[in-house]
Amino acid sequence: MRHLILGAVAALAINGPGFAQDADAWFASIAPKDWTYLGRGQGGDMVVFTRGNRNLPNGHRLLWSRYEYRTAQENNVMSYVELDEYDCDGGRQRKLQRTYFGSNNLAGSSENESAGDWGYPIPGTFGDYAQGAACRLHR
Repeated sequence: MRHLILGAVAALAINGPGFAQDADAWFASIAPKDWTYLGRGQGGDMVVFTRGNRNLPNGHRLLWSRYEYRTAQENNVMSYVELDEYDCDGGRQRKLQRTYFGSNNLAGSSENESAGDWGYPIPGTFGDYAQGAACRLHR
């Protein structure tokens, strides 16, 4: 499942802070609540939010990301939330936790996935964008 989602994330087009732009019925049904809008995927079938960037004593940063999909992904995933750790000096990142949901807005049945290994974001992908955003904030 990780490869499917990473492929979708790599196709993300960052559209800026205007959540209300280009609204359609599905897009309007996604409730941002206290999450900050980051952008929509190419074709508008995925929405990404973030929140909670904070510094760790070792200089790394934590960032929560939330993904919403118009259609079910592998294993009927409609949304998920992920906590990532960023080593800004080392240019690497890793997933600490990911929780998948069977419905949009982080609702429905859920399943957790545990931490992953350190990796380096591919330039120009959402992972690269997220690394840059996490490392610029709270310096």
